[in-house]
Amino acid sequence: MPRRLLTLLLLLLAAGCSDAFGENEPVVVSVAGERPTLADPNRAPPRRGAALLLEGMAPGLVTLDAEGQVEPALARRWIVLDDGVSYIFRLADRHWRDGSELTAAQIVSQLRAARAPDSRNRLRPLLRDIELIEAVTPEIVEIVLRHPRSDFLQLLAQPDLAVLRGSEGLGWLEIAGANAERVQLRARREPADEEDLAEGEAPAEAPVRALVYFEPMPRAVARFELGRADVVLGGTLLDLIYAEAIEPSNDQLLFDPVQGLFGLGFVPREGFLADGENRDALSMAISRRRIMAAFDRIAAERQRTIIPEGVTELRRLTLPDWYDVDIEARRAYAADIVARWRGAGGEIPPLRVAIPASEGGRRMFAEFRAAWRTIGIDAVMVAPDRPADLVLVDRVAPSEAPDWYLAQFRCGSGFVCSETLDRALDAMRAAPD
Repeated sequence: MPRRLLTLLLLLLAAGCSDAFGENEPVVVSVAGERPTLADPNRAPPRRGAALLLEGMAPGLVTLDAEGQVEPALARRWIVLDDGVSYIFRLADRHWRDGSELTAAQIVSQLRAARAPDSRNRLRPLLRDIELIEAVTPEIVEIVLRHPRSDFLQLLAQPDLAVLRGSEGLGWLEIAGANAERVQLRARREPADEEDLAEGEAPAEAPVRALVYFEPMPRAVARFELGRADVVLGGTLLDLIYAEAIEPSNDQLLFDPVQGLFGLGFVPREGFLADGENRDALSMAISRRRIMAAFDRIAAERQRTIIPEGVTELRRLTLPDWYDVDIEARRAYAADIVARWRGAGGEIPPLRVAIPASEGGRRMFAEFRAAWRTIGIDAVMVAPDRPADLVLVDRVAPSEAPDWYLAQFRCGSGFVCSETLDRALDAMRAAPD
């Protein structure tokens, strides 16, 4: 995969209003994307909108606060033993809607399903380090790792490990009502809260705390501009153009400074792209500085490698030989690679690049196409669900550990892969340090 940029997950666009959760009126939230359904993350990876709902409605053992620090959720407290190998969680006193208690066995069942061979959970490759999951008592869960992972609690806090029973979670919010346009959320009531009611007395209806709309980003930004939404959530780097269109102030446009992958992944193909040197030529031709210039508003940084530099678990990262070479010299060398391929009778049909058909997507594609034309290669933009030669990758890393980045390109990922890399990753996981 060509080295590209460090991603920043966008977009939090907030009005300068008081804390609507503390007022009588519900906060109005617009989330970019289609209205999600709450489904088991082990069967269907949650989309961005579903992940936002899961955070409030169905946490796992732990969750993350506004600063990204781990804090209790379904686990009241925990201890870490044996130099970071054994984790023991004591569950909080939570009850399902029918009055039954949350048990350690339910947590164990959910986590075992997440790492099962047939699981579709996105974190499954990172859960292979778990050696044992068991319910010690109805209130205590023990998880034993094969070797320490400094990011293990961060992984447990991801919405992909939400604890669900059907579509019911144990978070502080629950769905009060829904239609084709929006979802109403209210504070979740514990069955124990109703024990003090007089006989025959009906519990008071919890007020609606939030009205959540799921819609395309242009419509979400328009709703905000018209004063009909307090917050817009869930955009990506390609959506920044819509937010900038209304010229928000610096205290309205906020960015979640996450790390992850943003770039182009090569889909296995015969012909031109089957050759590694040809793939390097495409990567050499792209000016990362020019792409970054289109996003001056955000504090993004170019990354020289797939894994961010500074990861403490790695002593050094190998850079491409050409990375610090002047862009014109890189393009001249890349053009020579292309010319030699054609001179040997190789054909190069226009490259199909799968990118979302948004205004931001079209602008990003235009940068790629202009760069490749300097070395004699043309490209066409296709929808993300169509056959393609290269696919835009925009993924947020669930933790700071390096193995997630490399796992995205294991064989079976849909991208050009290396069995040698797969074997090296397996050996790395088996290593004692």
